[in-house]
Amino acid sequence: MDKIHTAYNYLRVDVISEHSEEIATALLEGIKRGCTISTVQGAYTHQQKYDIFMIISSYELQKAAEIVKTTDPNAFMTVSPIKKIFGKFFKHTIV
Repeated sequence: MDKIHTAYNYLRVDVISEHSEEIATALLEGIKRGCTISTVQGAYTHQQKYDIFMIISSYELQKAAEIVKTTDPNAFMTVSPIKKIFGKFFKHTIV
């Protein structure tokens, strides 16, 4: 019942890491969602890293977090609620 209740609650996940390709590949394979990679720079360290962001359903969050932690234990991950999506977004069938 919880999956049905949360199936249409969407989240934006941002992952800051030096290992963008590895994380993106693992997320694409693990939860079958597209993602976008942007180059970012830390204001304090001035170190270049990457922001890997994607939109997921809330029931996919736990798996995404596990994938990120396994791929890069030092990654910084934030999650934000999304109110509306315009454009192409594939809605996975709940299993």
